[in-house]
Amino acid sequence: MGYRQSGLVLSLFASLVTSTVNSQTPNAETELKLGIAAYQKYALQDAIAHLEHVTSLQPEDANGHYYLALANSGMCTDHTWCEKRWSEAAIREYSRVLELDPSHKEALKGMAYLSYYLARFDEAQGYYRRAVAVEPHDAEALFGLGVLDFKTSWQVVMEQKARHGFRPEQSMIHGTMCNKIRDENLPKVAEGIELLESPELREDADAQAYLATLYQERAELQCGDANAYRHDQKLARQLWHRVCKMWSTQGPRPTILPYRVIPSPPPPEDEKVCMFGAVR
Repeated sequence: MGYRQSGLVLSLFASLVTSTVNSQTPNAETELKLGIAAYQKYALQDAIAHLEHVTSLQPEDANGHYYLALANSGMCTDHTWCEKRWSEAAIREYSRVLELDPSHKEALKGMAYLSYYLARFDEAQGYYRRAVAVEPHDAEALFGLGVLDFKTSWQVVMEQKARHGFRPEQSMIHGTMCNKIRDENLPKVAEGIELLESPELREDADAQAYLATLYQERAELQCGDANAYRHDQKLARQLWHRVCKMWSTQGPRPTILPYRVIPSPPPPEDEKVCMFGAVR
């Protein structure tokens, strides 16, 4: 074989090797499509494998980091426990998205959902507030922030009632500690009511259920004012009647994220069948 023939064979062989290697090298666009498809099928471990290729090939691509965060967050919230590796990976990827795009609304909400699930309520509220600042009419962000206003204030009210010898159903408006609890909690209650009364949430039965419980909580903070207490309890009952009708006509809810858990305090006695009975 002559020099030229030998060179041609080597060139063809090198071209074949290069072609074979390139066909086996992950392509970022293809891997992203595969990762998103796997995520949508809830094949989360497959999604993570594909999306890790994407972020290694295109480390400045916020989209790849966002879906990788979603997949790791899904692994965390899909179990009764959350392995540290999943939560840390999700937080790391969400943080990377927000480094690349600080106004990425979905990443802000995703970080808020995960923080809520991990019981980091202050952090969750902070991310919800940032999401609302980006999009003031985002229903999920408004809902999440309103729910956290309720959860973080109601717990204090119940703990204080128990500490001072009040039964859960017993009004504390004439208790000596009422004004102190009111000062601590009323701003959160007022904000939660304002958020859940927004037009974006008026037809959302779950949001209205939380709004009803916030009126019940505000009744507890009407220190020394029996008329205001009765007025708020009336508003709560009216809302629970509306929620019952909405739930009965809307049918079963779709799969929900953790932050959509139904309120923990019971509704008024005559509405319990709505929440826990056949209507629900």
